Amino acid sequence: MTVLIAVFAVVAGFALLVGGGDLLVRGAARLAEKLMLSQVVIGLTVVAFGTSVPELVVSLIAAFAGNPNIAAGNVVGSNILNIAAVLACTAVVLPFAIPKETARIHLPFMFLLSFIFVVMIWNYQLERVEGVILFALLTAFTGWMIRHTRQNTSQNDAHDASNNSPDDERNADDGIRSLGLIVVGIGLLWAGGKTALWGAVELSQLWGLSERVIALTVVAFGTSLPELVASLMAVLRKQEGMAVGNVIGSNIYNIGCVLGLTAMIHPITVDARLVQFDALLMLGVASGILYLLFLGTYMVWLLQPGLFG
Repeated sequence: MTVLIAVFAVVAGFALLVGGGDLLVRGAARLAEKLMLSQVVIGLTVVAFGTSVPELVVSLIAAFAGNPNIAAGNVVGSNILNIAAVLACTAVVLPFAIPKETARIHLPFMFLLSFIFVVMIWNYQLERVEGVILFALLTAFTGWMIRHTRQNTSQNDAHDASNNSPDDERNADDGIRSLGLIVVGIGLLWAGGKTALWGAVELSQLWGLSERVIALTVVAFGTSLPELVASLMAVLRKQEGMAVGNVIGSNIYNIGCVLGLTAMIHPITVDARLVQFDALLMLGVASGILYLLFLGTYMVWLLQPGLFG
């Protein structure tokens, strides 16, 4: 009976995730237009934070419950899956182009933050001060990114600022509706992720898996489901920039917000094997996607007509 309940929870969680991902992407796309922000920036901020809620909830609960390996392993495993599975699956469903700004700025920052995190946990401990540093880096980067994008967009759309009297009320209604879709979408993603995660953990415990293995596989996959669904929905709705921004932003938020806030509230002790293998694998995956992007950019430049006369 326990197995049937766990399987039902996983299926029901997937259904909630699909519905929540669809609503979140629709609301975020509308909000991007209202706030004069690009799809990538909305994906890196609003969508990424919304899909990182399961990681934040799971990590905080795990830290307070005395399961630090789940708190750290959850984020490390999710970051690996976000690139190796979510980004890859999304590209398989529908190939998409990665924006230049993401390749030049957002991805390198994700790698830098991952590297700083690995250095911090090399002594098998993430202290409160280190959590503050991670969270401060995330806040500074997010603030700069939003300000930079709004400046560029406002320069391009400055001529639209003259007529604002009859449309103010309609724009306000549209903004509230967009926020409503985002809030409901995040709520469904959170409920779906938690339901599917509970069922998956129950099944894994019946199979006799260890806490570290559960964190790096079942828990990480369960908390990465919102990112996968949101990215797939974004690509299907022709919001490719949002799909990429969601994955990259989610990895940034997982380290800066999830682990940063968790360590600020409760210092995290990290398993030695997670530091020596899993965290380095996360860093390798991040550097791998950077290498592939730079290689692809170089090949496009190399194959330009007339480059060699």
